[in-house]
Amino acid sequence: MKTLIIAAFAILSAAAFGGDALELNSSDVNYGPLHQATRTAALDRVEVIRTKKTPKKVDLSYSVKESEQVCTDYRYEDVWHPGYHDRVCHVVTDRNGNTRTVCRNVWRPGYYTTERRCIKWDTVMVTRNKDIRLNFKKAARLSGEQREVFMIEFRQDRISSDNVTVSGKVVEANRGYSIKFETFLKNSLKFEAN
Repeated sequence: MKTLIIAAFAILSAAAFGGDALELNSSDVNYGPLHQATRTAALDRVEVIRTKKTPKKVDLSYSVKESEQVCTDYRYEDVWHPGYHDRVCHVVTDRNGNTRTVCRNVWRPGYYTTERRCIKWDTVMVTRNKDIRLNFKKAARLSGEQREVFMIEFRQDRISSDNVTVSGKVVEANRGYSIKFETFLKNSLKFEAN
């Protein structure tokens, strides 16, 4: 009975967070859009499988939706720009080669322009493409049919931001790992075998 409950929980967890495993078999892997309910921040998990063929660095690309305010209705208005005095200077050279600066005030007359002004704003969902580098340079060396499985979690800070926090944990590996998020030059998860 206990085994049945654990199996059911595992199936429900997989359904809630995608449940698909990605094999890291090239240096560029596309996960696609993160799972997120309508107008809510993304929360998604994916298992990634590392084998002997996995490159040292893998760029995992994904997309996330973000809410953005856009203008949906405009009105055109005539806007008056009043006149003003402007001080204009230029250099004058006389017959003897002496130079001096001559300044005078000039009146710049006012004028009308037609400007477009927003009168209605709406919220729309915009898709942003992002990626995270998975760095396995200091990971354990694999041979033959050995494999390691890691869980990558994506957590969007809020629906109005495209900032996504990425973390990782070990699901299946022969050694312990420390997994660190780094932002130097490029967002990356660094997998270091203990």
